[in-house]
Amino acid sequence: MRDAGLREVRDIVLPTVADVDRAASVIVAMSIMRDILRDAYLKPYYDPSKIPVQTQTSVLALFLGLFVCGVVVWVVMLWRYGMFDGKAAAAPESPAGGTQPE
Repeated sequence: MRDAGLREVRDIVLPTVADVDRAASVIVAMSIMRDILRDAYLKPYYDPSKIPVQTQTSVLALFLGLFVCGVVVWVVMLWRYGMFDGKAAAAPESPAGGTQPE
């Protein structure tokens, strides 16, 4: 009876690397075909080259400012963790208030 359960587990077929590659290639091919079909369908109604380009400097400035702030926060976190001191972070204290042995 116990042997039958193990036999069922052995019969499970796991996907191989080739299966995953085939699935990924089908998804890529379908995405490309969808793009080609959409362009062909909308060609009489929509031409992107006729749309004027307007640079939005305020949005760019906001993005760059937030990006710089994010990098600064990241560097401060690494600095507090001890990445720039050449040593690891200090050992946390035990709940009883004493320090843990090193």
